[in-house]
Amino acid sequence: VVVHSKENWPGSMVLPLFCRVLQDDLLVVSLPKRLVIRNKKLGCLLWLLQGFLAVTVITYCLLQEIWLKSYQPSAWALEVWREPASTAAVEGQHCEKPWMYWHNVSKQRLAPHGCESV
Repeated sequence: VVVHSKENWPGSMVLPLFCRVLQDDLLVVSLPKRLVIRNKKLGCLLWLLQGFLAVTVITYCLLQEIWLKSYQPSAWALEVWREPASTAAVEGQHCEKPWMYWHNVSKQRLAPHGCESV
């Protein structure tokens, strides 16, 4: 015969465990962690540095007159050139059977009629 006392009864551990899980996980609102330091000297130093940076940037822009400078663009990504048109007949299935490429796209009908030299 196994006799369980109130202290070592298996069900006596379930309720505290359930209460701890309920309290730690379900009834908790997680907030972002951050530290707030209340110090007037550090606050004044932060404002002073931010003001100094703003004044420095504005002064630089005014002295250099950056809005008046002109810049010469340089080709770095896309190049366009013109080649003489070919006088030979244009060939290919898309030129011979253009109806194979007809289709409708959201109330628009794309229907090529042939190929042309550009």
